Amino acid sequence: MNIVVLRSYGDYVLLLNSLRNTTIKQPIHLIVSNHLQLLHEALELDLPINIHISFANFKIQNGILSFFTNKHFFSLGTIKELISLRQYFKSKKNENYFIEHRQKSLSLQFFLGIKLKFIYHKNNVYNCFNNFFEVQPFLNQKPSFTLNSSSTVIIFPDSRKKNKTIGEKTISTLVMALNQKVVQYKIAKFSAGIENKKAIFNEIGYSNFTDLVEIIKKADFIISSDSLPVHIAELYHKPHWTLYNHKINTNWLTPSSSSSNFYSTFEQTNLINIIFN
Repeated sequence: MNIVVLRSYGDYVLLLNSLRNTTIKQPIHLIVSNHLQLLHEALELDLPINIHISFANFKIQNGILSFFTNKHFFSLGTIKELISLRQYFKSKKNENYFIEHRQKSLSLQFFLGIKLKFIYHKNNVYNCFNNFFEVQPFLNQKPSFTLNSSSTVIIFPDSRKKNKTIGEKTISTLVMALNQKVVQYKIAKFSAGIENKKAIFNEIGYSNFTDLVEIIKKADFIISSDSLPVHIAELYHKPHWTLYNHKINTNWLTPSSSSSNFYSTFEQTNLINIIFN
């Protein structure tokens, strides 16, 4: 089984989450774009021995194959990426390959001149990937935890997509609730060169994937936008609350958030008080 991995960081973490628990015994070969390599190394996962990963330079510059986006679809970078992919698969036309999502798969298949199948089409992506990789269902997806004055909650407001970023008003509501319960918290933001910037009270910075992973590992609870941190939290079985802009996207809801009802829109932030009950 050959799988070509060309999407974003959260997609890759989600894929690894299922692969880590697969019951498939046949060899699975991942051809992974090297824009994901630093994240892969930071995660330090032990995968089954039948999973083989090789990284390839497809010249992806925007965190995802530009062909899959609307913003960069007509850019010069998209052309360079597609040419690089076509060259890579030029001598591999007799092999079968999977890509992660159905989105634009037919067009990509036509351009590359190879046969492509896809893993995900609709409904919850975690369930779809787990079914594809024959992951045995867990009896209890709900992580147990207790928040008290010695607990540390980390808030991740950032997202690659601006409309998913948690705004200051919502952060203020969260902070007020945490202060009322006398729970320690930090607001973690991506900030390259944070050491040269003025420190802000209760704010911490991370500038690479290693720092991001360590912050999540050390936390007791994660509050995040619908972005990479919630998928890393799911990977490490960290309890977390997922915040959405206007509508809950159940297709991307983590199993833990779903089973615990730990999710809301920005306007429903007051619901987070249930984690203290």
